[in-house]
Amino acid sequence: RRELDPVDIIAAGFPCQGASLAGNRKGLSDNRTALWWHVVRICSAIRPRYICLENVSALLTVSGGQDFGTILGSLDRIGYDASWRVLSASEFGAPHRRKRLFVVASDTDSCSQYAMPVHAEASSTPESSLLRYWDYSESPLVGMANGLPHRMDRNRALGNAIVPQCSQYLGGYL
Repeated sequence: RRELDPVDIIAAGFPCQGASLAGNRKGLSDNRTALWWHVVRICSAIRPRYICLENVSALLTVSGGQDFGTILGSLDRIGYDASWRVLSASEFGAPHRRKRLFVVASDTDSCSQYAMPVHAEASSTPESSLLRYWDYSESPLVGMANGLPHRMDRNRALGNAIVPQCSQYLGGYL
């Protein structure tokens, strides 16, 4: 096994099909969503200061909330305290909701514990640098910014990707 340099942050978004309202709702028993256990294994071996997770907000309720409890419990077992919240892309000026669950866990042995920020809507501050990304005239994905009027086939490729402004907001507090 090769020695690795220390890592400050591991960001992971494990597959959501088992949790998504549009999926099969099998939770962690879905083989794809069960890739979570690889995230745990990697984080346990590497020991970053922070673990940043993203998934669909329905992860909170799949299996009656039991699977989210399992995720939090597994983070605790490997020595991490977690905080979480659901952020919507529309809170950051996006033209769609795209609600996503974000979990930030900090190493309990580290002096730098993370507290999830209380979120005041970014869209209430138009000068926010987070909102400049939604200036449609400068968007690198002009079709997406303007509602995908042509090249609709790209919609599938865009899928349920996270909105970077949400992650940027949380990362600003690390």
